[in-house]
Amino acid sequence: MIELKKLHIRNFLSYKHLDLPLDNCGLVLVQGRNTSGKSSIPSAITWCLFGRTIKGLTADDIVNWDVGQDCFVEVIMGEKSKSIVVRRWRLDSERGNDVEIELGGKPFIGRQIDVQKVINETLRTDFSTFVNSILFSQGPVKYLAEQTDRTQRELFKKFLNLSEYDKAAQAAEKVLDRLQQESDHIRATSDHLQDKRSLLLETLEAARERRKEYDQGREGKIRVVENQIREIRESGPTQPSLETIDENYIEKLRTIITSKIDAQTETKVGIAHIEERIRIWSEHREGLQSLEGICPMCQQPINQDTVGRHIEEFEDRIRTESNRVGQLRDTIGSLGKEIQRLTEEKDRLDRVVEGNEDNIRRYERARQEYDNSKTKLEIELSQLKEPDNPYKESVEELKNQLAKIPNLSKLDEKLKELEEECVYTEFVQNLFKPRGIQSYVIEQSFDFLNQRVNEYLVSITEGELSMQFEPMRQLKTGEYKEEITLKFVKKGRDVKYENLTDAERVCTNISIIFALHDFGNFRGISHFDFIFLDEVLDISLDEIRQEALVDLLYKVAQYTPSVFVISHREQLKASIPNVLTVTIQNGESEVHDGT
Repeated sequence: MIELKKLHIRNFLSYKHLDLPLDNCGLVLVQGRNTSGKSSIPSAITWCLFGRTIKGLTADDIVNWDVGQDCFVEVIMGEKSKSIVVRRWRLDSERGNDVEIELGGKPFIGRQIDVQKVINETLRTDFSTFVNSILFSQGPVKYLAEQTDRTQRELFKKFLNLSEYDKAAQAAEKVLDRLQQESDHIRATSDHLQDKRSLLLETLEAARERRKEYDQGREGKIRVVENQIREIRESGPTQPSLETIDENYIEKLRTIITSKIDAQTETKVGIAHIEERIRIWSEHREGLQSLEGICPMCQQPINQDTVGRHIEEFEDRIRTESNRVGQLRDTIGSLGKEIQRLTEEKDRLDRVVEGNEDNIRRYERARQEYDNSKTKLEIELSQLKEPDNPYKESVEELKNQLAKIPNLSKLDEKLKELEEECVYTEFVQNLFKPRGIQSYVIEQSFDFLNQRVNEYLVSITEGELSMQFEPMRQLKTGEYKEEITLKFVKKGRDVKYENLTDAERVCTNISIIFALHDFGNFRGISHFDFIFLDEVLDISLDEIRQEALVDLLYKVAQYTPSVFVISHREQLKASIPNVLTVTIQNGESEVHDGT
């Protein structure tokens, strides 16, 4: 169990300086008027440990507003004989916004994210788990019963330390992958060696057969191979006849076609220019035809004879150029026919060239096949004419290669062992998955939680309210889905959490915190020797339930070394005589023993 020993504060919220021993305090009333700084004590602890406060303050909001810098909080704890000290600074002139943890006198300093990871691992908790099992506050913190199913499952996963099972499943998966890879490698090696052995046996048998044939009929074989060589030579491929093509002529055709296409294009451009001139002259003619009476430019009478002569001149030009356009269009038609004729001739010659190239390629392939067959037979004939049997050495070499192949039965035995290991490792992997041992752990843990939470809840509400944690929800199909469900029974009738009164919700959340605190100590996760209850007796609860809660707090304090009850009500001193009084003067909070 992690023991809370001392809290040291400098320039945190309304505290400029505070050294507060917190070990083995028993049931303590932290009393003071509103805004005196009572809640700042647990806020300082959560900020120091996790960089967050219960009230949701972050960053520079926690720095004392008068000083404005050099904020520092130190929480001293211990576990067995090992000391645990966490320190956090904000706007400090020397340390800036630093954080460190000291374990057994050895400080760990580094990046904030790395230090926070060490803090969480050392305390075996994080902010959400800590708050839901150690602290009750009226701040913006959402407690377990108010969370979504997903958040509830994440919190329970932390409380149950199921991440260790996930790590075990992942480790088993890595081992399984390695075993499967090794099995695949051995299987592939065995198959390769088996194929190689079969091939060598076939090759050896063929070599022995060739040696036998060689010994039985060497001369006859020589005659056969010589006849085969003679037949191949006589039946060799003949040079193909190719149609003679003048490549220069084809290139000349391409040049002529290009020049005629260019001429055709230029003629079209010329026609466009002439047609543009005809359009302009036609506009001038139509303008002259519309003139009569007084000239709008010079204000003199218009001479119709002069106008008529100009109109005739434009009409002559238009006729002449129109005739020229007709001639040019005839030229374009002639050029088009010539281009088509020349293009067809060029395409025909290109096809002839392609045909010649295809014939040459077929001839070269046939010639290559002919040369290969002839060379193969000539090599065979050369070997046959050797004085010694050429296959004898080949047979001996094949035997040596066969002898070098490893014993495949040993590989098969190793493969069988690996496959058995894979089956076992896969079983272990599935065992640690959520559907395996984790389901059993959840089921057993929920039995413990249900027992404890109802002990507390029934005690506070005098049996009017009870609740049940259920890790599974039954679907309409009859199947079960992993989903955290909280069921409440009020005076014998099922009721939803949101339909509970404020007082009943307070009772519920307190009971869950106590149960989770017990569970943390039972499981060794988030196991601390203290609990903070902020304003729990100041709101919602009637007098009977307040008395019942105080009685319960005394019972909890019997096995929890320090239980701190924060309240502004002075009358509680009669019920809880062990008091820490918080006062504030000129904006600075102080803590005093007793009243």
